[in-house]
Amino acid sequence: MSFYCIPKDAERRAKWISAIKRARSKQNKTERWDPPAVGFRLCSDYFISGRKSDNPLSPDFVPSIFNYVPSPENRKRKMRLEVFNRRQKAKLQKIEQTKLSAKAIPPRTSTNCNKDHPADQTPTTDPLKESTHEEPGNDVQPVLHEDDPATPPCSTETCGKHIQSLEQECQALRTENMLLKEKMNRTTLNEMSLHNDDKRVNTLTGLSTYSILMTIFRDV
Repeated sequence: MSFYCIPKDAERRAKWISAIKRARSKQNKTERWDPPAVGFRLCSDYFISGRKSDNPLSPDFVPSIFNYVPSPENRKRKMRLEVFNRRQKAKLQKIEQTKLSAKAIPPRTSTNCNKDHPADQTPTTDPLKESTHEEPGNDVQPVLHEDDPATPPCSTETCGKHIQSLEQECQALRTENMLLKEKMNRTTLNEMSLHNDDKRVNTLTGLSTYSILMTIFRDV
């Protein structure tokens, strides 16, 4: 069993005195009882949970178990205390869950190039960016990067125009690639470069036609 002094806070003190309902004297029961600042103690039996609470929302913020309070009312007060305790427990669990979730989020890593490459070190150059030579047999395909500053955030209309522009660029590159292949075939000495080109055959071999050249190759 515990004993508690009447609080010094004026508002809470008034609530306690009102709940205790003690008259100043037997002769004058209408006067409000005013206990001394020290010397008076209230035992824990007058609180629903058996101890006082300093939470203003708790039913045990003010003593409430007295003889003048009917039993049904006491039962209601006990139920209110149970509801209050459940809510407090749920709040604490939510706070703990929030803390755990915050710890689970990884910190953001800096993308500053100066931090990635110290001043006394030479950054490694991407070999793909250094190479500007394209193999003749490969079609050039445009590559899009999400973080490319030249690519604005897409709306439906913007995306449509951007896609159309990329398709035109891709087709132009394919055409250029095909022309380069044909030019390479013309400058390279092989069957395709001499095919049906009697003048070139005559210039390079002294033979009059491409057919004669192929006949000689087959016989050899």
